Amino acid sequence: MEMTDVKLTFTIPYGKPNKNGVIFTEEAVMAAVSALPQNLPIKLGSDGFSKVIGNTTGKCHLVRWDSDTQTCHITVDGKLYAGGIEGVVNEFEGNEIKNFDIRGFSLTSE
Repeated sequence: MEMTDVKLTFTIPYGKPNKNGVIFTEEAVMAAVSALPQNLPIKLGSDGFSKVIGNTTGKCHLVRWDSDTQTCHITVDGKLYAGGIEGVVNEFEGNEIKNFDIRGFSLTSE
């Protein structure tokens, strides 16, 4: 299984409705961010149909507050259990790829 390092950034609005019409208070966001645990699951999907495809590593939790837009941006390091780059190999010698083109990125759970 391939492990891929990732950085994920999430934005939490506060003091105004999010896309679901829910309003988080600034205090509630501060408390949740200050208690952010390590090794959280990274899931693909939502509403009970999600599948765990990785986890946060706890190596880096960066938090940036933007009072102008009333948002909190959280960046975390993580690992995806599978996935990676999809490409076309242009030159192959022995067991080494000498030249290739990246055509996409994949997230898979197997």
